[in-house]
Amino acid sequence: MVVGSILSVVDKLIVVEADLNAPALDAESAFFLNSEHYLGKVFDTFGPVKHPYYTIRLLAKTDVSKLSKGTKVFSVPFNKELTKYVFVEQLKNLKGSDAS
Repeated sequence: MVVGSILSVVDKLIVVEADLNAPALDAESAFFLNSEHYLGKVFDTFGPVKHPYYTIRLLAKTDVSKLSKGTKVFSVPFNKELTKYVFVEQLKNLKGSDAS
C-alpha cells in the first residue's frame, strides 16, 4: 500500500508526506521503497492526523543518493508486526486529545 512520498532527505533522515487517502500510521511502522528494499521505521510523526508527515532514520548502509523527492514509499497493510495504525476516531473520543 502506498503511504506517501519522500518530501526531503537530510543526511540519514528522511521526511515522508502521507498521501491524503492513506490511513495514519504509528511509530515503529516499517516503510519500504518496494517489495525488496526496506527503508526504515517511523521515528516520529508530526502535522495533522489526517495528513501526517513521518520521519524515518535510515540504516547506516542506505545509499541516500538513490532517494529523491517524490519517491513513493510503501507499507505492508496486513502485517501487524510491520504496520501499526492510528485510530483517529478513538483519539477524538479521548478527553484532552488534540486529534483534529
